[in-house]
Amino acid sequence: MTRLLQAETEIRPDLCVIGLDAAGFELAFAAQALGVPVALATACATPFAPPPGQPDPLRRLAALGARIIEGAVRFAGPDRLETPDGLVRARRFVIATGAEPALPPVPGLEAVPAHDPAAAAGTQLAVFGAGAHGVATAQAARRAGARVTLLATAGFLPGWDPDGAALVRTLLEREGVAIREGGSLEGASLVTGEDGARRLVFPDGAGPVTLSHAAFDCGLVPRLAALAPDRAGIAMRDGAPLLDSRLRTRNRRIHVAGAATGRAEAAEQARAEAAALLASLVFRRPGRIDPAALPRRVATRPALVEFGAGEAGLAPGARAGLRFLRVPVATASGPGFIKAIATPKGAIRGAAILADEAEALAAPLLLAARSGTPLPALAELALPAPGAAAALQALGALFMRERLQRPGMARLIRLLRWLG
Repeated sequence: MTRLLQAETEIRPDLCVIGLDAAGFELAFAAQALGVPVALATACATPFAPPPGQPDPLRRLAALGARIIEGAVRFAGPDRLETPDGLVRARRFVIATGAEPALPPVPGLEAVPAHDPAAAAGTQLAVFGAGAHGVATAQAARRAGARVTLLATAGFLPGWDPDGAALVRTLLEREGVAIREGGSLEGASLVTGEDGARRLVFPDGAGPVTLSHAAFDCGLVPRLAALAPDRAGIAMRDGAPLLDSRLRTRNRRIHVAGAATGRAEAAEQARAEAAALLASLVFRRPGRIDPAALPRRVATRPALVEFGAGEAGLAPGARAGLRFLRVPVATASGPGFIKAIATPKGAIRGAAILADEAEALAAPLLLAARSGTPLPALAELALPAPGAAAALQALGALFMRERLQRPGMARLIRLLRWLG
């Protein structure tokens, strides 16, 4: 395929996707397959090359009829994009340029080699940040043979289910991950000893951390500056675009998806964003994104999966009237669980699962929550036992037992017995 096309005065697709993030690819493929004229601008100064052994998504997209534009691009106005192939005037733009990891305030940290999962054995890895990505990276690197220190300055899995976070922490410590929680990196410095080893030194007197490589989970810096967002009327705050629930910027022609939003992205979120944008841009239906309703995952083994309301995020007054249920699940590495938060009638408001098959177990609960299927319906399922799936039936049975133990239910049963 010839990627560099002849320069034209003006290109007028219905949709122009800018960048190579997963959410942008998903949207571009779906829209073009529906017959919507799509242009995809890679926004890369160098030609795109797929990973070895993988098909070229740009070639596949071009085969569907999409226009591929390689090279750096930038906005020339609220409805115009300057590209090497000419000026693009699209009805709608979607920015999916991805993001870079934010670095902690430690001078010289950018010069430390980045963690390579394929070559972790024998390295001394410092993971900065203990969110979902940092925790999963620490466990995978340790299992691959690295010596790992996890610097949890903002806490260990903050905002996640506290029971799940505690069990995952215990598992990592048992596997040999050194976890430093709390403290601050303000004033920390990198020094190189006489032995040539890099060490992170703290001003509060805490022992130094030796590192040969680094990984980061301290937030994201969207790749937007090169696009000249101010020329397009895109409002920014702290380096991230201001967006509404439809992923629109202040310029309603321009949406942002994927990591370019400034939020950590998972594959399921990319698909959800692509579906919402497709509904909005192609079918003119409201396509809103509610991050709290999307499943999120800590990709450890066992995995921790959550969706909806969680105990960590509930205000004290919001707990009234809710039911909190928990059933145990055995995992290859120790105890796990399925927890659900439900209304008195059994409507699921949120769940947390720590299990070897957490992703699969989350699917029926997520479907029940979205369809309004109450927890008692799970008790009626005939599921194979023993097995992790049987825990879903146990969750429904637990809800029913607690309901039957209420005083009002006991009076009803006595009345029914009296009536014969």
